[in-house]
Amino acid sequence: MFSKPKLLPGPEASIKPVTALLSFEQYLIAGEGFHLVVYNKQNGAIVASGQVFDSDSITGIILLGYAIVAPATDRGILRVLVSGGRSLCPVDIRNDSIYLGPLINSLDRILHLDRKCPTQSPQDTIAVVSVLGGLYKYDPRSSECTGIGHINSPTTISEQTILFGATANFGYRAFDQSNQAQDRLTVAAGTANGDISLKVLERVQGPLIPGMHDNWATIKYTQNRAAHPGSVFSVDFLVERGLAASCGDDRYIKIWDLGVDFRQEQAFTACENPLNGVSDPNSWTCLASTIAHEARIWDIRFLHDREGSGLVRLISYSEDATCRLWVLNEDGNTTSLRQVACFNRHSGKNIWSLTYEPKYGVPAEFAAIYTGGGDGAITSALVSPNTWNEKPEIRTWRFSDNIKVMKEPRKEPNFQPSSARSRNNHCRSLAMINRHQTVAISNDGDVVLLRYADSLRALDRFLVTQNPPDELLGEFVLIGSTSTLKGYSVVTFSFLSGSFTIIAGTHYVYFVDMEKSKLSLLRKIDHKILGLWLCGTVTSPSGDTIVYLGMSLHGHRNFELLKLEYDTSQCLEVTAIYFADISDKFGTSSTGTDVVTSCSSVIHQGILCLVLGFRKGSIRIYSHSSDITPSSYKYISLEEIPNAGIQSIHGKETVTHIQWICDSSSNERLHTVSVGRDGHVAISRISLDGVSSSSLVHRLGVPFGTAIEGFWIPPTGQGLYLYGFKSTKFIVYDVLADQELWNIPCGGARRPYTCHFQKLNPEDVLDFIFVWIEGHELKIAHKIRRTDTIIKSGAHGRDIKASAVSSLENGQCDVIATGAEDTIIKLFTQEQQPGRTAAVDLKCSATLRGHTTGIQNLVWSKDGRYLFSSGGFEELFVWRIQPAPLVGIGVICEAKVPRGMEKELELRISGFDVHWCEPEQAFVITLVYAYRSLIKTFLYRPGEESPWTVISRTTAGNAGLTHISYVNNSASAKLNELCFVTAGSDGVVTLWSPKDLRESTTKLDDAPEHTMLLTSQHLSSSIKCLSVLPLGPMETLIGIVGDGSYIAFARLVKSSSLSHKFMQPFTVAGRTVQPQHCAAITTISLYANPKPPVEHIKQSSSNPEERQEREIFAVTAGPDQQLTVTKISVRSTNSADAVEIQSVRQTTTAVADISSIALFPPQSSGIPKMVVCGAGMETWNLDVYEEGPKAAET
Repeated sequence: MFSKPKLLPGPEASIKPVTALLSFEQYLIAGEGFHLVVYNKQNGAIVASGQVFDSDSITGIILLGYAIVAPATDRGILRVLVSGGRSLCPVDIRNDSIYLGPLINSLDRILHLDRKCPTQSPQDTIAVVSVLGGLYKYDPRSSECTGIGHINSPTTISEQTILFGATANFGYRAFDQSNQAQDRLTVAAGTANGDISLKVLERVQGPLIPGMHDNWATIKYTQNRAAHPGSVFSVDFLVERGLAASCGDDRYIKIWDLGVDFRQEQAFTACENPLNGVSDPNSWTCLASTIAHEARIWDIRFLHDREGSGLVRLISYSEDATCRLWVLNEDGNTTSLRQVACFNRHSGKNIWSLTYEPKYGVPAEFAAIYTGGGDGAITSALVSPNTWNEKPEIRTWRFSDNIKVMKEPRKEPNFQPSSARSRNNHCRSLAMINRHQTVAISNDGDVVLLRYADSLRALDRFLVTQNPPDELLGEFVLIGSTSTLKGYSVVTFSFLSGSFTIIAGTHYVYFVDMEKSKLSLLRKIDHKILGLWLCGTVTSPSGDTIVYLGMSLHGHRNFELLKLEYDTSQCLEVTAIYFADISDKFGTSSTGTDVVTSCSSVIHQGILCLVLGFRKGSIRIYSHSSDITPSSYKYISLEEIPNAGIQSIHGKETVTHIQWICDSSSNERLHTVSVGRDGHVAISRISLDGVSSSSLVHRLGVPFGTAIEGFWIPPTGQGLYLYGFKSTKFIVYDVLADQELWNIPCGGARRPYTCHFQKLNPEDVLDFIFVWIEGHELKIAHKIRRTDTIIKSGAHGRDIKASAVSSLENGQCDVIATGAEDTIIKLFTQEQQPGRTAAVDLKCSATLRGHTTGIQNLVWSKDGRYLFSSGGFEELFVWRIQPAPLVGIGVICEAKVPRGMEKELELRISGFDVHWCEPEQAFVITLVYAYRSLIKTFLYRPGEESPWTVISRTTAGNAGLTHISYVNNSASAKLNELCFVTAGSDGVVTLWSPKDLRESTTKLDDAPEHTMLLTSQHLSSSIKCLSVLPLGPMETLIGIVGDGSYIAFARLVKSSSLSHKFMQPFTVAGRTVQPQHCAAITTISLYANPKPPVEHIKQSSSNPEERQEREIFAVTAGPDQQLTVTKISVRSTNSADAVEIQSVRQTTTAVADISSIALFPPQSSGIPKMVVCGAGMETWNLDVYEEGPKAAET
């Protein structure tokens, strides 16, 4: 037991690449940067966390042992060995804390830790392999690491080969299993030049031989072989089968037979010594080779055959962010690799770590795969024994054949329908009633009920059947046949019904009772029926169920809504017909009426409300406030609510599904959720209080294309699941988790299909069934997904390049916006960790897509209602942000900046800033470009039809501009009173002002130039970033950083005559300050201390002007992963000693390649707070008077 704990003071919340994983019972231990974090598998809560290394990332974790010290509470000590850089450190996890052991340093960087001993005892020696091929052994009993040799035995440093992947195995003598001395080491490694090196070393028994490392000198077997044309990133061996696996830069996985020599060596006894040194290089054979991933493969491993099935199983993960399972098929003289599963639950690029262990809390025959990615997420996937089985043979079942079988009795027990029968009676329509029943309508008008057995439930398994009846499809019932359904039929598709459905032919509507297997005529219609929808169900005061059925009619100006109630014979009957005028008031249809493609109804405060979605992308709202339960059959007109509809909510594309949701915060407001062929999800707010109105609160695209068919919202209202087609697959997508749940090969769209969602309790798993027709074959897919598949949520899969923080307009929470190289913007909020009141997590609340290039800059408006983002090639988007039901944060892409005449030059926006100008009631947006120092200023007026106006355009010179910021401008300032500073690659800072609006024009080539007020050289190298902080109404402080490790401070003073001048930088003799950075500084943020302690306020002068000292802090960061806080003390005087500069705090962050620092709005605690972004993100508290920058203990 270690005596001294070292707890993690690190960031308050973080998302960093997960570089190592270890699973043990209910715990999942992860290496995140140089922090070790222990998670509870069941709820994702952090059990313990601690900083292990000062600056090296954790690359390996291996279990040393577990001991129970308090049997009554089942509490124990879990000991692991952690590697990172050149160091090893044993760590104890006990009492929800991390305790560090003695730190051990090796000669070079550690590549791999391994222990594959027969006993897996805590006393087993750990094999350690270094990047340069050094071999070491770590003894857990003495906590010592001893060098024992080299995998290639180089004679000089120049001969050392860099290793990218390795595996090792300590073993016992075969003739003396009781001997506890581990005296054999088998090690394999992949090199940077594409070779595989395999070596078997033996320790000599007896006195230490001079010149040997612990008597590890005898080489029993060695082999070097060219394996891949590029680097070999991983190699593993299966000793008992004499096999090896390798993967690398070429995306191939190769399986090797190590030959007779290796097998004989592994069976070595005291009386048999078949090898003495180098073996025959031709003894190896490549058994199988396949392109396994879409990008470089980082790791390949053999999996232990716990079931004794005899299968050779492997697992791999790659730069393409997928994890795949493989089985080695041996068919006579042919050997091949077969992929049996693929898991894609990370965003962006790279899975960096994996552990494959039995799933804690589920039957032993199941196992779980835990993966950690470059996006910072940790996910799990269940693997059942069926996963490894061969795919069952698909038998042909034609729909027309089975209809004929049900009509004609079988003449013999083994009767099978002939495949040569007529195909004309194919399936026209499908409708799933519940998870056990589906109705199918044939081309000849046959109505068939398909009932499934409970054996359909198979955990995370894709099942297909085509030859019923069998154990999967329990029975087929022919409900009836009618010529009115021949050749054309439509069905209701809704998640509302459970025991019935409504079907229709050209002019007839039928009610299908599943319990009675009965087909009843409901209504005859004069016009052709285009669509049917179960719009909603309500319960009458007497307790009866009322069903609303919507019908779209061809060439008719009215949409009909049928009110259906059960009669005395428990059969549905029509009690009222509502009709809504759907004349084309927007003028989008040449026929005068638009086509209804979706509808939904709701009873709100005694009012029947109907929303219709149209083929041209609009929605319209209708209502009726009279008696909703009439005693006699009658026609009722639905009046359209003025100003409640939204034109082109889905552009000009079809609204495929729409549904009402109630607003729990207001009795006067409703919301609609809709999806369309434009590939977007939209949420609209409908107000019925006084003057009716509607507004769009959310509209975002999803990544699986435009063929969105519909969505499902659980009864609890927590979740939004989309479904539709992409290419030849059916996709189910979780909007809130921004994750594709399933993709099922089905042949693509344009086919009969139906599906069913259900949340299964108490497991709280998502149950999904998909039924479709492919060709003339019925197919069924069943999927189950647990909610604990995400242990920890992630962020971007690529480096974050921009960040900004603001509060929502209602002030309910702070929102962190991040933009990355993956062209995606994410909005994060902070939430409390499960079971820990003092710790918070970062949760992704929205994902914004639309950019085609990597995000470079993000700026919030001061009120938090708008977010502005820019990428390359003149991409600047305006996003409207507001609270929204169901999704939490509503986002709308409101506008895009128009491109100028230089579009053929592919201008890249290097920076921009935004200022709200109250006199103009518009945002003033200035953009700078790297090309020819181009500057453009626009006015953006939200809500107008033509919101963009060009004010000024200037080409400033040959040096590229890198940054821009408005300085000390109030919202009431007029346009010609605004000022902004720009920074360039020549180290020059320039102050500008746009021209007055009266001098401008909307034509870009005629726009006047900006006015240059003054310029000053501050750095000798390119400026990377500058930060602006107002010191008063007439004074501004500017912090400047660049390629050198220097900070420059400039004091901008505005006189009463509105002239400007730069004061001397706040350094001795006008020089800049060099902080404690060893590389370029990429970002800087200035902030003023809101409440400095009284003891920190200097009273050194009797002059009141000199005593008015202001404390300002500058936070800087760069590629060296150092966060430095510099204190700038400013007195209200122009004397030489008016400024004091001091570096007050410095700490190391686990975020690599830092690109931006963003400050939070003022916190209630009074302690400033920031977010640091790069290859990951962290939030920090900046309490410099305590131990800043420090983070709350997690």
